[in-house]
Amino acid sequence: MVELNENELSRVITDAVVHLPRHLTAPGLDDVVYCQGLGADLRSRGLRIDRQEIPPGVYPGVKTTRPTTIDLIVNERVIVLCKVAKAVTPVMEAQALAQLRMTGMKMALIVLFGDRLTRRSVYRVIDPTDGASA
Repeated sequence: MVELNENELSRVITDAVVHLPRHLTAPGLDDVVYCQGLGADLRSRGLRIDRQEIPPGVYPGVKTTRPTTIDLIVNERVIVLCKVAKAVTPVMEAQALAQLRMTGMKMALIVLFGDRLTRRSVYRVIDPTDGASA
């Protein structure tokens, strides 16, 4: 299996989001259902999909009081947050940044399942303290 970098994974994930079957993108479903459907599609494309629970504690720049569960981790390189919303909020972006810092990864994608899925339904977050460029 060829190892893909973050940008290549981002393109594959975005393509998967845009092409999810219509019954998995019906309005009114819980974000967990969308996340499971996306994870299954990404697995069918040969990608490794994991979930991770980060225990409470102190991490560089972040103090947590309860475990944090990451929706999807793709090929141990990209975090995917599945949200039922029509727009990214500052809280969602902060959550993505916190998860990046706690895991040491460079890129997160926030996928919005609140409307028709297009490439604009995927919002890229890069940790600015990492020195990576988008």
